[in-house]
Amino acid sequence: MARDRSAAEPNLTRKQREWLRHLRACHRSGSRVKDYAAEHGIPVQSLYQATKRLRQRGVLEPSGRRTSKPTGFVKIAVGTAPTDLRSAWRIRLPSGAVFESTVPLSGGVLLVLLERLAQAR
Repeated sequence: MARDRSAAEPNLTRKQREWLRHLRACHRSGSRVKDYAAEHGIPVQSLYQATKRLRQRGVLEPSGRRTSKPTGFVKIAVGTAPTDLRSAWRIRLPSGAVFESTVPLSGGVLLVLLERLAQAR
């Protein structure tokens, strides 16, 4: 759980403040939400729902664990393609992405390209 935004707290209902106290206590204890819920006799799904609602209200910040997903194909043009297709190359990454070109690349440029593609996962 991330930091709290106390400026939004006065607008909370009594029940929302109670959930916020539980979530803060869970965070301070370092326990997993599931363990904290069991220890306090609270349905774990209720804690998750409270977290979601408090984030929607702006009281809690997003967890930051989500990563953005690729949005689709991105075409990259590098100069003009030579008419000699013997220099064509294709790279298929473990993720299934395929990169191909008819433009020869130096080893250094290819290495940088592959490193950046690996980081984009």
